[in-house]
This record gives sequence, C-alpha cells and structure tokens, in this order.
Amino acid sequence: LPWAPLLSVPAVLTYNHVFADTDATFNSEHVKSVVESLSLEYDAHGGSVVACALHLIMPWSAFLVLIVSARGRYAMNVHVKVQGVLKRSLTLHAAAAFLYSLMIELAPQLLTAMFGLKQLPATDTVFVMKTAFADLFFVLGVCCMLMALQDTVPRWTTWVPLVQCVYNVMNDYRWSNHSSVSGGVAVNHRLNTVDGGIFVSLVISYTYAHFNAVIVTDDARKRK
Repeated sequence: LPWAPLLSVPAVLTYNHVFADTDATFNSEHVKSVVESLSLEYDAHGGSVVACALHLIMPWSAFLVLIVSARGRYAMNVHVKVQGVLKRSLTLHAAAAFLYSLMIELAPQLLTAMFGLKQLPATDTVFVMKTAFADLFFVLGVCCMLMALQDTVPRWTTWVPLVQCVYNVMNDYRWSNHSSVSGGVAVNHRLNTVDGGIFVSLVISYTYAHFNAVIVTDDARKRK
C-alpha cells in the first residue's frame, strides 16, 4: 500500500520524544547507565540477575519441552476438540485475566488492598507499567475466551495459555520464596494463595487436557 510507510511516523516521533537527548543522539553511555541501574536495583534487593535467570528456567523449559515433543498426535498442526477440562480451563483463565485487567485499570487500590500489598506511588513509570499489564491481561482474556468458544483448535494454540500459567506459577514461587530477589521481604500470603491456587490448578488442567485431548481428523473437519 502506498500509504503504509505513514504508519511508522507515530513510532518515529515517539522514539525521538522519549529517547533523544539534547543532541538528538542515543549513545552507548546512556545504555551503559541503564544496565548499571538495573544491576544496582538487583543488588539493593539482595539478589542478582543470575538468580532471576535461574527462575526463568521454569517457563522456558515448559516451552522447549512442548516444542521438542511436537510429533505424532502432539504435533502443533493437529486439531483437538475444545470440550470438557480444556473448555472449562480456558473459560476460567479468561475470567481471571479479564478481572485482573479491569481491576488494574479501574480499581488498583482495591486490588492492592485485597492482596495486602503496599499502595503504588503515582509516578509515570507506575502508570505506564499499570496500563501495559492491563493490556496484556486483556489480550490474554480475549485469546482464551475466543478459544473456549471454538469447537476445535490447533493444538499449538493450547500451549499459549499453558506456558503463561507456568510463568505465573513461577512468579508465585518468587513472591513466596524470594529472598534471593528481594532481600527476604515477604509478599503477602493472600496473593500467593489466591493467585497461586488459580494458576497451579490451571497448569494441572491444561496438562491433563494436553495428554487427553480428542484429536479431530481432517476428514471430520471438512464434513463440518
């Protein structure tokens, strides 16, 4: 399309506004200062980048295992029926994601009070992070709900909510046992119990659905 390049104009203007300094340059010294500030942030909380990287083994391992085992009936392009445990898991997942998104946007104070967390300061960084989190939760809810409304889906699509739940469980672990990340300052147990209970249950449900899904043949799909 001849007008397509115009779509990049807002991104370019935003980049220049946010990242350009007085000399309109984005030099290596700025990058170095950002990296150093990240290291200081980890050190201030009694942890390290290495500790965080070790935690990330959990979701990355789940993702790689699914990719490596994608053969035969577990192939990514195989279609499976959306029914039973899989449908209920997707519906619950979507409801939780929509609820988190709405509460982050409309009632963040209520959300932090429910989980016994400290109120966040009203800063630009917190505002950007809050709206980004709400965006991601909303999109996650849309994906799960659209999948729950289908009769069949490609198997690979069911891996997306499964891996997201594994990542969430990793976060629950870090919140409840994160002396290596935040100097041993405990996150309120209500958050770990409620959030962890939901997403551990979903990991189990999605895993069960993965191994017990009903395969739909190409002929059966064509007849529909």
